[in-house]
Amino acid sequence: ALFGGITGDVSGTWTLANSPYVVTGDITLQEDQSLTIEPGVDVRFYGNYQFRVLGDLTAVGTEQDSIYFRNHSATSSFNERWRGIRVQNYNDKDIVLSYVSLTEAGYDGLLYVTDLSALSSMTITQSRFDNIRGENGDFSGTCFNMINTASSEDQNLIQISDCIFTGGSEGFNTGSYYGTETNRVFFTNCLFP
Repeated sequence: ALFGGITGDVSGTWTLANSPYVVTGDITLQEDQSLTIEPGVDVRFYGNYQFRVLGDLTAVGTEQDSIYFRNHSATSSFNERWRGIRVQNYNDKDIVLSYVSLTEAGYDGLLYVTDLSALSSMTITQSRFDNIRGENGDFSGTCFNMINTASSEDQNLIQISDCIFTGGSEGFNTGSYYGTETNRVFFTNCLFP
């Protein structure tokens, strides 16, 4: 395990041998960097911190060894929960998530994607987005937000397949999709609340 906690810029490879990765401050994958997360890695947020993604992210688990993003310990306070993964100003980058489990984030939800350019692609398969609960224990918030997304003539697709979105008031929310190409975002065999 990696003791002392992670904060600030991240990149490279997160290995199963060093798992769990305990996050003790906001972390950022910078635009000119990449991060690969190995199967079975457990990423635990010790407080109200966010994972901001500007670079290439590859988190590919297996059916037997999923990758987990979650709170370090159970908390009923919305303000103490981790703040999810925020993919922001994403230009000419790729994100791949497979056999990934994201649970109980506050604020913007588990995965918040904003300003995704036409040159970027996103593939999410066999993953779970679970249990966003409000202060009173009721489900609230959105599992997956995608805002300000550009259409793509280059076939840089956004493909989400075989995923489960549970809890929350909405499984998926989108706003401000712009451009002329309409065949960019595909959901296949996904379960929503």
